[in-house]
Amino acid sequence: MENSKKYFSHHNGQKSQLIYVLLALFLGAFGVHNFYAERWGRGLVQLLITLLTGFVGAVISSLWAIINIFTIETDANDRPFNMNPVAKYICGILGIFKYLGEIIFWTFLAIGFFTGSLSHYNFSSMGQPKTVQSSYEKIVTPNETIVETSQTIN
Repeated sequence: MENSKKYFSHHNGQKSQLIYVLLALFLGAFGVHNFYAERWGRGLVQLLITLLTGFVGAVISSLWAIINIFTIETDANDRPFNMNPVAKYICGILGIFKYLGEIIFWTFLAIGFFTGSLSHYNFSSMGQPKTVQSSYEKIVTPNETIVETSQTIN
């Protein structure tokens, strides 16, 4: 047990800034980085924003986590992190790109949903009922007889 603690904090109780920023980068929408820093209230708020909004609030929580990467340098007990400024800024910049990618992804998904262009993938658009489509195919067997099939899709 003692060996596992040394990876997460130093002998004087300092927590690793590298672990903090990596948690913020990958699990920041769920507030995991704040739980690591013993900021239970902030972590719980981020978790609830994400879960109670059906993951739509993850946009807000993710932005909050990216801001935390750049601004938070102590844990809840005002003990400074074991500093790693290179990791802090690299993860922060990656977080910005990740956040912008998420915004672009969700924007295009919303546009596709509301314009009906996702109907090709069997997503119904704006609650419109699906139409019944029929198709007929002619199949030629090796004996040169023609078999006609019908298929109805709901």
